[in-house]
Amino acid sequence: VRSIKNKLAPINRIPPETFSLIPGYLNERDMDENLIALTHVCRGWREVLIAHSALWTRLDCTDAEKTRVYIERSKSSPL
Repeated sequence: VRSIKNKLAPINRIPPETFSLIPGYLNERDMDENLIALTHVCRGWREVLIAHSALWTRLDCTDAEKTRVYIERSKSSPL
């Protein structure tokens, strides 16, 4: 029921191609933690953002597991 209610929210009517551009406007300094926070809002946002490989190309290499996940999510996008 909650999933259906979320899909009807106005923000979730934005096409995925457009929605995936929003993180590009985040503050560069806090981009990493804000991007992770956005993937925890709802299942739909998570799917759209994780599928957009260009969002996952900035590596900080301070956490091996996080770096591995970013490389995996970046797919064939240049790092």
